[in-house]
Amino acid sequence: MAILMISINNMFDFYHVKFNLKNLNLFKLKNCIYM
Repeated sequence: MAILMISINNMFDFYHVKFNLKNLNLFKLKNCIYM
């Protein structure tokens, strides 16, 4: 059970990081457009 929870947590962290990177890229794009 604990192993399952750890793997779910790792997957969640992985997607969270990917999502944040996407948002960061969008943020950079917006800044370039406004500049």
